[in-house]
Amino acid sequence: MRASSRPPADDPNPSPPEAEAIRRALERAEYLVVALDAAGALRAVAEALRLARRLGDSAAAGRAHAIAAAAHYYRGDYVAAVASGIDAFALDGATDSQTGAKAMLGIAMSFISVGEVPRAEEAARRAIRLATLARDRRQEAQAHLILGCVLSDARRYEDSLASLRRARSAFRRQSDAERASAAAVNIGHLLLRQADALDGAGEPREAARCRRHARRHYRAALDSGRPRLGAIMAQTAMADCELGLGNVAQAHALLAQAFGFLEPHDPAPVVARVHRYLGEVHRQEGRLQEASRHLHAALEAADTIEGDGLAVDCRRALSRLAKDLGREAEAGRWEKDARTVRDRRKEAMADFRRRMRPTWDRYLRREPGLFPMSPTNPKDP
Repeated sequence: MRASSRPPADDPNPSPPEAEAIRRALERAEYLVVALDAAGALRAVAEALRLARRLGDSAAAGRAHAIAAAAHYYRGDYVAAVASGIDAFALDGATDSQTGAKAMLGIAMSFISVGEVPRAEEAARRAIRLATLARDRRQEAQAHLILGCVLSDARRYEDSLASLRRARSAFRRQSDAERASAAAVNIGHLLLRQADALDGAGEPREAARCRRHARRHYRAALDSGRPRLGAIMAQTAMADCELGLGNVAQAHALLAQAFGFLEPHDPAPVVARVHRYLGEVHRQEGRLQEASRHLHAALEAADTIEGDGLAVDCRRALSRLAKDLGREAEAGRWEKDARTVRDRRKEAMADFRRRMRPTWDRYLRREPGLFPMSPTNPKDP
């Protein structure tokens, strides 16, 4: 296409070949987000943005930023996810309900990652209403899935399960096996969280029941043929179930498969979790040097993830390993380091919430007559 074929600035409709190129780039970016290939999705987003900016197509740019919000979230870059979601809403989300829904989902996912549960719920519910207004059933189901994850973090387990099941049923009706599988995985995550809570409450039998139930959901997701990264995450979570049930050999087999699927430049959260659980398996099997190698690899990846508790968990795992090796002083240093990292990240996330809250609220409460939002708690940290 010749450079001179660019439409004039006042032409609201880009030429068909260029419009088609933008559409293909956005579709590819969306597919890669579902496949959890954040890096690939961001490359496709960059191509869509390049074309959209060249043509002055703010609607396409808004859609690209909305997809980027989810991609940044899966990469573990929550600050960039929030910024992309807000950019999407500013460019197109205020006038286009479909883009607004996607933007709100990216913002909701990022809110929950920095512990901003009330605003995460607000954003997810707003996404549901925007998707309903746009008659976008797939986006509406995706919004229910994200709302389920938010409610799980809020420990509202029954409400969370209802929302996740609603999303899974909707995806099944749409013959969207990939997203139905993602909903099944998130139901598994919810059940694992319940299991941990039940263990803490001194109810091991109920905790074991939840883990077995979670394991069935992960197995169903794997059997449905998840994309590579999705399969790795499901296998890692299923290994967590097996470890909680005392099935170390089964956990090891699952993690060996997951490790074999890893590729260079995979997202840090995926890499960190595979190595973290492999480290625990090797520790329980008495292969302490192998455990150390995997735990240090997990720590290296986890330290690049903003606001994630995995970096603290890795240090505590290394403390336990040092005790197994009879290195009490080293164990104490790892435990002290874990507390330092926990406190530092907690402070950083609180500061991030304080700085971003005015910007978040400006977009969350846009058009209040159409989308009323609950009042914000002024005592939020």
